[in-house]
Amino acid sequence: MLAPVRIKGQRYWIEFSIRGELWTPIPDITELRKLVLKEICINDVYEDWEIAYDVKRTAAMLLKRGLSPKQVVQEMVELYGIPEPHVFEVLEGLVLQIQ
Repeated sequence: MLAPVRIKGQRYWIEFSIRGELWTPIPDITELRKLVLKEICINDVYEDWEIAYDVKRTAAMLLKRGLSPKQVVQEMVELYGIPEPHVFEVLEGLVLQIQ
């Protein structure tokens, strides 16, 4: 998964994964489940241009193929693992450039 972080006004992207353990304190699983996070692993850090360029290029291709902006955002979420609000941030103004 990718998430943006701002450092001194610059956007960077961290690629991370979460390791967890499912803990069931009661024998009946329908009563209670609790996820205990064991660790969050930062796998890599990217500068904004490294991620934004690829996302915009892929989005432009999908828009030219006729996908709606909503479909393009969903594709970006699935392809890059970027949460939806941040996809909008990266793609800001792209739809107008394509049309």
